[in-house]
Formats: sequence, structure tokens, C-alpha cells
Amino acid sequence: MQEIILYYFGGKIKDRLTPTPFNIRECHALKVRLTMKDGSVKEGFANTHCTWPERHLLWEDKELEALDFLVLEKYIHIDEATQTFTCGGMQRNETACEQIMYADIEQIEAIAFSGIRWGAKPTNKFDLSAGTPFVD
Repeated sequence: MQEIILYYFGGKIKDRLTPTPFNIRECHALKVRLTMKDGSVKEGFANTHCTWPERHLLWEDKELEALDFLVLEKYIHIDEATQTFTCGGMQRNETACEQIMYADIEQIEAIAFSGIRWGAKPTNKFDLSAGTPFVD
């Protein structure tokens, strides 16, 4: 893996990080675009604290350092055209998940404060305009 680029909404670069297990955790719960070594691109939300396939959350540093993958999550109940949820309640939080090995990733791009809990628009797409831009 070459680099982790962390953006603010609006496109300003917040940080460029060397990929380490600790730095990859900085992407937890953020919207990411993964450029894979085979040239393909995957977008969604990074879960860097999750076992697979049990989806048990880990928080201890020792356990997290042993992970060599992230879980890419995509919300199931989103209308991408309108960037709205298509249902309410707990059902709106349902996600489709894919295990992505760190060894298969060429680059990670992430958007700071891009989780829906921070007020970002509901979209699985890596969209630098789908939230409040950073202001110096």
C-alpha cells in the first residue's frame, strides 16, 4: 500500500499518512475510496475494528494490530439519486459487507467526518461535495 490520503469535504487534503495498522485505523467509520492493486476501485465505509465473518468489534490495540484487512460496508437502504434513506428505524442501518485484505490495496482515500452521524448526506459514493466543506 502506497499511501493514505485523508480529505475534508470540499477537497482540501487534511493529511497524507504512511500505511501502518495504526494509521489505517484513522479511516474507521469514514467514507473511503480504495484503489486496488488490480486497478479496480471500491467505495463505501471502512470498518477497521471488525472481525470477519463474525463482525465482532475490537477495540484493544493488540487485537487491532493483528488485523490485516478492513471490512468495506455499504448501506443497503439508500437511494443514491436523491441521497436519502428509503426506510427508517434500525433497518436503515443495514449494510452489505466485504472483507478487503490490506495486501490487495494500493491506496486508501478517506473523507474526514464523512459518516452519516456527522451529518454527511446518505450516500455510499466517495463524494467530496456530500458534506460541509472545511473552512480554515
